[in-house]
Formats: sequence, C-alpha cells, structure tokens
Amino acid sequence: MRIVLITLILSVYVNCQNIDDVGWRGLRPLRSTEQEVEAMLGKGEAEGLGYRAFNGDGFKLRVYFSPGRCSGDTFGRPLYSIPKGKIIEYVVYFKEPIALSSLHFNRSNYKVVPDPENPYRFVLRSPSDEVIIMAGEVDGNEVFNQIVMRPSQKALSKLTCNTNRN
Repeated sequence: MRIVLITLILSVYVNCQNIDDVGWRGLRPLRSTEQEVEAMLGKGEAEGLGYRAFNGDGFKLRVYFSPGRCSGDTFGRPLYSIPKGKIIEYVVYFKEPIALSSLHFNRSNYKVVPDPENPYRFVLRSPSDEVIIMAGEVDGNEVFNQIVMRPSQKALSKLTCNTNRN
C-alpha cells in the first residue's frame, strides 16, 4: 500500500512539472545522455544529418547527440565543447495530435507565432527558444503534434569551439 501511494505521488509530481524545467520525459539538452535515451527507448536508428531516431508508442523521437568535445562530424553545425553522447537537441513527433492543455508549461511566457499559410496552425516559442511547440486548432480545440527542445543560443555560444588554426 505504501509503495503504491509513493508511486502515485511521484507520478503526479513528475506529470505536473513544467516542460521547461524537466523536458519531455525528463530529457534535457546538455544534461541528458545517449545512454539515458537508449535505456528508455532502445538503440534507435541512424538518420541523416547526425540524428538518431527512436520510435515509441505514439511518437518518434529524433535526437542529435554531441559527437565529442570540439571534434567529430557535425554535419555543417558548429563544433561545441560538449561531452560525447550528451543531447544537443531533439524533436518529438507525435503520431496523433494531443490536447495542448495536457502539456504543462507557462503559456504566458511563450510567444505565439501564427502560421501565415494556415490560420489554424501556430508555434509557441519559449523566451530563449529552448522549447518550441508546433500547435494548431482541430475542431475548435488547441492541439500540438511536435516539440523541439534545444539549448538557448546564449548557452551554445558559450560552448562554441574556437576553430581558428592560426
């Protein structure tokens, strides 16, 4: 009984935490590792531009892991002083739209950017662009189908390697 109660309390706490603070399923750029993702979702498959894809029940996760501190193939991206295997960025694609109200975030902190080509779609951007939520309206309900998590440009600029070889 005691274990059930503790598990229930922890699941409510984790599920109510803000995506800005804990990331999607606890995955945080610059903090979480390749080993953590693999423990949760298996090995994944290599995709283009250095991404690895992990398929789950109702979603696909694409992750770009650091190839190593100031080294490795970055597929045209800058080199960063980030340990090998740390998440640099990831994108979660959901197979079905999910009610935006089920996502825990402080919406008043987000900038709403309308889609100029579709009045029913919009993007929600966190102040530092660390969280980007692709959203829209379906049958009068706000839904989302994609989340992008990445470090702020400020954080990345501090980690950019000096590639001048003078």
